[in-house]
Amino acid sequence: MPNFQITTHERWDHVVQYVVDAPTLEAAIRMVTSGRVPYTSAEYQGCNPIQEVFSILEVTNNDTNKTIKGEKKLKKLLDNSVG
Repeated sequence: MPNFQITTHERWDHVVQYVVDAPTLEAAIRMVTSGRVPYTSAEYQGCNPIQEVFSILEVTNNDTNKTIKGEKKLKKLLDNSVG
């Protein structure tokens, strides 16, 4: 199963990272936005996710080393996952 690292911008200007195993990028984003994945950023490790993702800043597929950056590209994925 692919492993994704997702960097998000959340409430109170938190920029946090999640690392999640999911079958697809869309599934990984759904898991993150639903609050089912704990923070992996060092400064927030062990905290419960805020669950208010305003935008996704970057996604990396750790298996292929491919990174998607840019809020415009990722906004569509976020909108589809939350809606």
